[in-house]
Amino acid sequence: QPRLHKGSCSSSPNLISLEQAAESQSSNYSASSLTNVSIHSNLAKSMTWLHSQSLEDVNDKQMEAERLARQYGLDLSLYRNASLLDSSDVVQVDNPSDLMVEEPTGFVEFSIYFNTSLNLLSIFVSKVGGLSGSGCNKLPYSVLLKVCAFSNKNIVKTSKKTVPSLNPVINQSFTFILKDRKNKIVRMSVYNSDFLGKFDAIGHSLVSLQEFECNKNYRMKLYKRTLVDACTGMMQLACHNVGDRFYIKINKVLSLLPKYRNHKVYVKISYYSLSRKSKEKISPMVINTGNTDIEFNYEANFRIDLSGQKHNYFVITLKTRASHTVFKNDESIGRIFIGPCFYSADGTFTPWGRIILNSEHLYNTFKMYI
Repeated sequence: QPRLHKGSCSSSPNLISLEQAAESQSSNYSASSLTNVSIHSNLAKSMTWLHSQSLEDVNDKQMEAERLARQYGLDLSLYRNASLLDSSDVVQVDNPSDLMVEEPTGFVEFSIYFNTSLNLLSIFVSKVGGLSGSGCNKLPYSVLLKVCAFSNKNIVKTSKKTVPSLNPVINQSFTFILKDRKNKIVRMSVYNSDFLGKFDAIGHSLVSLQEFECNKNYRMKLYKRTLVDACTGMMQLACHNVGDRFYIKINKVLSLLPKYRNHKVYVKISYYSLSRKSKEKISPMVINTGNTDIEFNYEANFRIDLSGQKHNYFVITLKTRASHTVFKNDESIGRIFIGPCFYSADGTFTPWGRIILNSEHLYNTFKMYI
C-alpha cells in the first residue's frame, strides 16, 4: 500500500463522492474489486478542487479526505499540482523537467462569519506563522496584515503592527459589507511593516468565500500569487551573481495562453530595494505570430544588495502592447518574483537564497501569474 502524505483540502480529490459511488455499487462488487473498478473508473469525473489556495481545516485532527484515502489506498500527493481553478482559457501542457514549484513563505490562521440579514462579512485572523525572517540570520520583524474583499469596490482593511516575531499573534477582526458570498474572493496579504510597497508583500492567501463554513478555524499558506486567475504561461530563465552583480537571462516563454499569441510582447525586469524601484531594464519587442513558445534570449545585469536587510527582489513581467496604445498602458500578461526571502516556510532555500547564499547558477522554468 503506498505511503500517504498529509495534504491540504485544496490538493485532495472529492473522496466523499467516491465513497458514495462505492456504496451505490457495493451489491455488485467485493471490497477488493470495488477499489479497482468503482474508484478508479470514477476518479476523473468525481474530483473537485477548491478555488482557495492550500486550505487546511485546523479543527479536524484527521481530515475526512485523508480517512477515505487510507480506506481506498489513494495517494493524495498525486494531486498536489492540480490547477486551482477550472478555466476555458487554460491549455493543458506537460510541465517541463526544470519547472520550479513555488514554496510557501508562511501561513495565516483565521475564521469567517457571515451575517446574511445585515450583509456583513467578518474575518477574524488569529495569527500568522512560519515566516522565515529577514536576511541570512532570519531576524524577526514586525508584521502588518492587509485584508481585501474583491467586490464592486475593492476595500482594503489594515491590521495593527505586531511585535517582531516569526509567528506573530494578530487577534483582529476585519468587517466588510457584502451582499452574498458567491464568486467572492478575499485576499489576506502579509507584510514586513517596514516595507509596504506595491510588490513588497511576503505572501498572499486567496480565499474563495463560497467554500468556507462559518465559525470554523482555517489555515492557509502564503504565496506570491495575488489573484485567483489561471496560469498565463511559463518563463524559462537563468540567474547567478558574481560579487554584488546579479546576472539574468530570459531564455523563452512557454505555453502562452491563446489570447496572447498574436501580440507584440516584451519582458520588463524591475529591481526593487527599500520599497522603491531601483532600476529597470526592458527587452526588445517580439512580434508573436501565433506561436505557443517565444524565444527572447535577453540578458541583463544589476548591482544588488546582498545582506537581505533592504527587502530587495526582482519582478520579471511579460507585457503585451496592443495597437495604438502608449507604453504606460501596456498590459501585463504574467509575473515572476525572485526574492525577497532567502528561505521558505520549511527552512529550505528559495531561488533567491540559492543564488545569493548558496552561490548557485539557477536555470529553471517558472509559472507566470498576475
